[in-house]
Formats: sequence, structure tokens, C-alpha cells
Amino acid sequence: MRQSFEEALHSQSYAVMVDSISTNSEEIYDLWRQDMMLKTKNDAIAKIYLELAKNPSETNFVKACFANQILEGIYFYSGFTYIYTLARSGKMLGSAQMIRFIQRDEVTHLVLFQNLINTLRKERAELFTPQLKAEVIEMFKEAVELETEWGHLHHTVDRF
Repeated sequence: MRQSFEEALHSQSYAVMVDSISTNSEEIYDLWRQDMMLKTKNDAIAKIYLELAKNPSETNFVKACFANQILEGIYFYSGFTYIYTLARSGKMLGSAQMIRFIQRDEVTHLVLFQNLINTLRKERAELFTPQLKAEVIEMFKEAVELETEWGHLHHTVDRF
């Protein structure tokens, strides 16, 4: 319940930031459709959640917990650095403060999912097969590679 509430606050905060920097917010909200690297990142996570929705097994639930770790622990954190970079230059200080609050919440979400994973590992050790371990490692490797590619692409294109 708490995480749902916080996610709603995060969405509202992002909307305020988008509206304050753009006269065409739809362009920003549609970016995931135009930026193929961003779409690839989104699709990688969505694929795991969709698999859970289609086949709600315990193994798919565990994979979705790890996908949440990737989303909130890699993708979101990396995205926050852009705002922090602007703030170090004295720009978008209010947005940087909003991101600090959001990041604080994301830490609690990461801990929640890590606790879920660790509890399942203790109580349902048979779920953590070598195959699952290999899949999870591959998920994280792919996420790091995608995030690295995205960062390199946008670092050369979008200079602050």
C-alpha cells in the first residue's frame, strides 16, 4: 500500500517537472516510443512483468522481483544523475529536491523487494534453481549493458 502511494506521488512529481520544462509535455511522454534505446529498456522489463501476468507462477514472481530491482535500482538511479548534474550547476534545484525524495522512496522499494527475495530464498529455496540464477544474472547483465549504451548515446547527444 505504501509503495502504491509513493508511486502515485512520484508520478505527480514527474508530471510537475515535465510541465515546468516543456510546452509540449506529450512529446516527453511519447519519448519511449521514439527513443529506441529507451523502448528497448522498457520492453526488457515489461516482458518479465507480462510473463508473470500470463503465467503467475512462483518462479515468474521471483523474476519480477528481480526486474523491479533492475528498474528501480539501475534504471531510475541512472536517470536521477541528470537532474543532480543540473543541480550542481545551480539549475533545477526544486526538481533535484523532488528527485532526492523520490530516490529516498526508491531505496525503501529496493529493500522491500530484496527482503521478499531473501525470504523466498529461505522459505522456498527450491525456487532458486541454477536455471533461475542464470536467468537473473543475464537479466542484470542485459540491464547494465542497455543502461551503459543509453548513457553513452545520450551523453554525446544531450549535453547539459
